[in-house]
Formats: sequence, C-alpha cells, structure tokens
Amino acid sequence: MKMLSRFKYTSLCLLLLLILVGGEVTAQTCNPGELGGVVFRDYNSDGIRDALEPAEDGITVTVYDQAGAVIATGITAIDGTYLLPVPDGTPVRVEFTGLPTFLEASAAGTDSATSVQFLTNSATCDVNFAVQNVAEFCGDSPELATSCFLATGGTGSGVVTFTIDAGTTSTTSNALAGTPAYTSIAEVEEVGPVHGISYH
Repeated sequence: MKMLSRFKYTSLCLLLLLILVGGEVTAQTCNPGELGGVVFRDYNSDGIRDALEPAEDGITVTVYDQAGAVIATGITAIDGTYLLPVPDGTPVRVEFTGLPTFLEASAAGTDSATSVQFLTNSATCDVNFAVQNVAEFCGDSPELATSCFLATGGTGSGVVTFTIDAGTTSTTSNALAGTPAYTSIAEVEEVGPVHGISYH
C-alpha cells in the first residue's frame, strides 16, 4: 500500500513538472481591453510551440501607442504568459526585450511573430514570441570527440576529434590508420586511459 501511494505521489509530481515546463501554448482568455500572449523556448526554431518546449519567464513586454508613449508594460510569468491592459481599437506596437544574453529571437511561425509586433488590440491573447539558445545547436558538420585505447606500452593519440561527415577511412599512417580523418588533441601518455568525455 505504501509503495502504491509513493507511486501515485511520484506520478503526480512528474505530471505537474511536465505541465510547468512543457506542453502546448498556454491557453489564455483576454477580455475587452486586454492584450496577452506567451513567450516560449523554440528548440527546433520553427515558430511553432511543440510539446515539451518550455515557457520563458522574465521577459519584458512593452506596449506603445502610435506616438511612442508606453501604454503598458509587464514581465512574463513562470508559465511564459503575460496580460496587459490596452484600450480596444488602439493601434499599438508590442516589443519583447530583456532577453538573457544566451537567448535570441527564434523564427516567426504559426505560434510566434517577431520581437516587435504591430496590431490593433481587440481582446487579443495570441501576441506570442519564441526565443532560442543558439549555443544548443550545431552547424551542418559538427565536430565529435572520442577516446582511443592503445595496447600496453603503446604511444599515440588518446583523445581525437573528427567531423560528423569524416567518412570511414583515412590515409593517416599511424596506430589509428583505417579510421576517419581525425585531429589528435591529446596523446595517450598525457591523459592515460579515458573512459568518459564531457563538454563544457
């Protein structure tokens, strides 16, 4: 019985965590005189909020009128949403600012537009903005790394890097001949047997 209760408790915690960090775009209801939306992390940079793409809190949202005066300003909540008072029928400019240095605007798409948006408010709750961390992505030919093991007393490369499209053969004439073309970044006598690699 205790095990079943613990299972239910753990399942509930996981469900709550999933709701907080993932899921589809948060559904909001805007009444007349309100403008809102959500800011989210767009992992695949398509402007669409997919399951498990989390909300982004702490982003500043500022609404300006046609004269450039601030009508309203706010900060996105933990679920990425914001709701601001804006008179209906007012042509406005909405700006998203205050992004952490590691974030930048993602692509505009179905669930997101740019960091500056123009509209006439009328109970609008879909003024959304997607952000991304470009450091989480790689180019078309990312560099990989692995360790090498040599026979007892052997000398040569202990840690090497190579591009993902390096192929399966190499003209290098050494202990690693026949492997993809690679770059040695550490000799085995420098690092010893390496059983794991991490990257910061």
